[in-house]
Amino acid sequence: MVFITEELVRKRAEHNELEIGSLEELSLHQFDIEKIEHIDKWCKQLKILYLHSNIIFKIENISRMKNLEYINLTLNCIEVIEGFEGCESLNKLDLTANFIGDLRHLKNLQKNLYLKTLYLTGNVCCNYEYYSEYVITILPQIKELDGESITKSARLEAKLIFEKAKNAIERQSELYVEVREQQKFDYQHKKKTTGDEFWNEVDEDSPENRRDMRIEATRQKEEKNDHTPMFEKPDYKREIRYFAKDGRALNVNPSGVEFTIDEDQPRDVELRLKIPKFMDTQLIDIDSHRADLHST
Repeated sequence: MVFITEELVRKRAEHNELEIGSLEELSLHQFDIEKIEHIDKWCKQLKILYLHSNIIFKIENISRMKNLEYINLTLNCIEVIEGFEGCESLNKLDLTANFIGDLRHLKNLQKNLYLKTLYLTGNVCCNYEYYSEYVITILPQIKELDGESITKSARLEAKLIFEKAKNAIERQSELYVEVREQQKFDYQHKKKTTGDEFWNEVDEDSPENRRDMRIEATRQKEEKNDHTPMFEKPDYKREIRYFAKDGRALNVNPSGVEFTIDEDQPRDVELRLKIPKFMDTQLIDIDSHRADLHST
């Protein structure tokens, strides 16, 4: 588990002369961070926060960040939209590719009056019937949802069917919660594996599996580095020669392309190259001479 430490934050504040108290933008992406902490105390002037591609399960410890305008939490393990009550300046929220399936928590964003842009693309909830109608009615302050501008007519139509949409969303959210409870139960009773056995058994996209996949990938990378010799023999590449010293053309095929040559005709030689099925033939260059032919 990677923790957010003062040392880590200062390293990411090089553009601000390592000063974190006045920091306005911070990027902590791809660190395998599991918990948001300390940032609200150390970086009170923060306006932009990048936390994408971590393994964060819960949105916490950011409600006191009154200057925060944009936070990116893409590709984490978040299921509940919460913790933004005190973010008075929040303008853009990106929760792309998480595990949000219970849209009933969406009302937690109603107090963020300046929220204009919301991304939920890649979450389970995006497949729900009446998804967009429910979101744009529950959050009348937003102007853009999943990269699409919200028109006045779309908002009006959503209001007209809101009760129907609300009932449908609540029903689908309840079903998702039931599925998640079963997932959690199965995960707790699953045999823990590593290596090839682990990758062969991972077959369901869930917060727990995403975390385990990141941890296992990191473990294998570290294990590989531990077994890498300190001094490796450099990999010298042999120079490819197309002609012999006496000028004769050599049969060279560095790409390993399959081919056939038909020399049955007295005046013609037919060369057939077996190229990939979907390869654009315009990308093939043929340089033909009397004694040799070069294809790239």
